[in-house]
Amino acid sequence: MISFRSFKNFDADTFNQDLSLAPWHVREIFKNVEDQLFYWNTLMTNIVDEHAPVKTMRVRDHDIPYMTTKWKDAIRAKRKADAKYRQNKTAENCEHKRKCRNEATKQRRLAIKEYWKIKYE
Repeated sequence: MISFRSFKNFDADTFNQDLSLAPWHVREIFKNVEDQLFYWNTLMTNIVDEHAPVKTMRVRDHDIPYMTTKWKDAIRAKRKADAKYRQNKTAENCEHKRKCRNEATKQRRLAIKEYWKIKYE
């Protein structure tokens, strides 16, 4: 798993506006410098998290030896169709999900068959 900040919907103008409107002066009520620093870090982190949230992504070291690009594309299409079906459960979305699932299975079988054919020739 890797973590990163997503700047997909980042808007510099609103970010700067939120920074200027933040209650930075409140840190002065704390006597201890470490408490002031903790308040400042918390406030800054909250603002940054609002505009550029931290996302996590699962990353694999390497694929199985018989993974092909056609199979990967079919898996992506299957997952996209499944997500679309979960959002809107219509008959046509169900049919599209079924076709994508069948295509992914077909590509998996072809990839395995081709791998073993090349391996033992």
